[in-house]
Amino acid sequence: MPSLMEFLPFLRGWEFNHGLKENVPLLVGKTVRVPMEEKFPGWIRCILGSVNNPYVIIEHTVFVKPLTLTPFSLNYLGVTRPPPHGGAWIDKYDTTNNIYTVSYAPLPPQEYKPGTKIIIKHPEKDPTGAAIGDLNIYAIWWNLIQIIDEAEFRKSLKEVFGTDKVT
Repeated sequence: MPSLMEFLPFLRGWEFNHGLKENVPLLVGKTVRVPMEEKFPGWIRCILGSVNNPYVIIEHTVFVKPLTLTPFSLNYLGVTRPPPHGGAWIDKYDTTNNIYTVSYAPLPPQEYKPGTKIIIKHPEKDPTGAAIGDLNIYAIWWNLIQIIDEAEFRKSLKEVFGTDKVT
């Protein structure tokens, strides 16, 4: 059965939101947000973050309760390749060069509501309680679909499906 994603080329009122930020400082007590327009609903296609500390906290508010994970936790759980039905995994866990890369690619793409946030938080302390200084985010890459004009999107849905029953 086709999903709504397959009909996007025939619909209006949406756009891709994708980009790359490199070498972003992650200062003690601070957070960095994935650039997404919080006023729009949409779908997460893929997000990738590469950092220099395995305890960096990645959190998103797509669900009722925020989902929080770290490169360390994914590696500890053995989630080192893409899950069969999508989700989060650790792409690189390099303790020699301090490179830790996490990917999130839900299948099908994860829908989200206005107000959703995806943030990377400084952990402040490691699990032993030792303070962690300023960190670096090597890269954040995102690929989202955002509905920027909901009325136009619904109108085009009705046209494609030939019905007024689209809510």
